[in-house]
Amino acid sequence: NLLHMTKEQCLKELPPMTTIFHDVPVSSRFQIQYEQSIKYLANVQANASNMRNEAVLGAVQRLRVVCAHAKVQATVELARSVLAKEPAVVIFTYFAQVAKNIHAQLKTSGWPCSLLTGETPQHKRQELVDNFQKGLSSVFVCTFGAGGVGLTLTAASTIILLDRPWTPEETRQAEDRIRRIGQVKKCTSYWMRSFDLDKQID
Repeated sequence: NLLHMTKEQCLKELPPMTTIFHDVPVSSRFQIQYEQSIKYLANVQANASNMRNEAVLGAVQRLRVVCAHAKVQATVELARSVLAKEPAVVIFTYFAQVAKNIHAQLKTSGWPCSLLTGETPQHKRQELVDNFQKGLSSVFVCTFGAGGVGLTLTAASTIILLDRPWTPEETRQAEDRIRRIGQVKKCTSYWMRSFDLDKQID
């Protein structure tokens, strides 16, 4: 026998989560990179024996990297807009280099920021979370792999997902970092989208 209850059934006191699709205008620079990556993918696919070929997956990943970098500036601007009204914001991305870029730009703007990627030493991770929860850090930037599960980041009620993982559950787990026991504010999740690939994954 299996008893299954949803989060809404178990934790009725939790505030709702609103998802907002935030379309990002693409510069000509990234449009060219995207088109080049599409041609590369088409060439690889034409010479691959099946769609599960590692070369095809690598070409798709290359396309996702271009999509991610194209949304960095818009993500930084949205984060600044959120911070003008709220004390904190959480930002997730799939790629460590993209996370570092966002972190550097917001830190340069004067916002105290925390950065969590797979490169962050284990003994420092809880300290980053604690500082964010105490209000010592206004921005928490992390990758899905390093911070997508287990963390409590309820100091923020807004989360920005620069990109999304391949599976819906990983996305929901990331969103639940701000929507868990202890959260009292209504939550908002911004899904940043630039090219057709983003919309297809979503």
